[in-house]
Amino acid sequence: MKKIFFEVNNNLNLPIKFDLRRNNYNHKSPLNIVIHGFKAFRNWGFIPYLCDKLAENCGPTINLDFSLNGIENEEKMLYNPDLYRINTVSQQLEDINILLDYIKSDEFLYNIEDVWNGEINLIGHSLGGAVSIVTAGERDDISRIVLWGTISKTDRNTERQKKEWRETGYIEFKESHSGQVLYLNVEYLNDKELNKDRIDLRRIISELEIPICIIHGKLDFTVRLNEAEILENLSKKSSKLESLYIEKSNHTFGVSHPFTKTNDNLELAIEKTIDFVKI
Repeated sequence: MKKIFFEVNNNLNLPIKFDLRRNNYNHKSPLNIVIHGFKAFRNWGFIPYLCDKLAENCGPTINLDFSLNGIENEEKMLYNPDLYRINTVSQQLEDINILLDYIKSDEFLYNIEDVWNGEINLIGHSLGGAVSIVTAGERDDISRIVLWGTISKTDRNTERQKKEWRETGYIEFKESHSGQVLYLNVEYLNDKELNKDRIDLRRIISELEIPICIIHGKLDFTVRLNEAEILENLSKKSSKLESLYIEKSNHTFGVSHPFTKTNDNLELAIEKTIDFVKI
């Protein structure tokens, strides 16, 4: 399997970094794009392993870093706080749209035109699943989405938290792996509220007609199981709706960072994903 690293600059003149994995397949297949979640990055935990499996069994696969995820040291999970604190959901949506347009350009297309059938699958974890839902609702070139541990709403703060956030101008939290203190400016909150219609996940998924697969751990206490059930119940227009709720699985499917080994829960999620996107 071949793995190639790319960068494309966005509207802020910051790089969107991504890896392409591909084989020489015996037929053309969809392109899979794996989208990381909040505080994650393209090489977090299970993501490279998932991408290897997708590239081996389904077709060419991309995993990306959002431009403002701020990661500087992947092994130690250390971030550039100045970049991280200016992140917004709108910028993540901008990044994914820039990437989707770039992969169709002559500059990139020659890398996959012999194995790509023109279809695009989005596989998103947590907030990455939300980005997948919104992107699929706004574009006509997304064929399928797979949602791993995905939120059903973007408004996730209490009114007290919002009040304190606005009063200080930022919210702070500690990254548990490294102990680093990180911040998000109040623009992150303002951006979500200004774009609440654009990122109304429940409305958008209720209007999607493309195939949707929902995968969730029953012991996910970060994004509760009922959020997956809400998304599933709203996906009435989907031409193919499938779900997998995994017993004794948490938000990261039993995986931490750095990734050391797989487990039964992760393998179930990957097997379901492969079965859903493989043609």
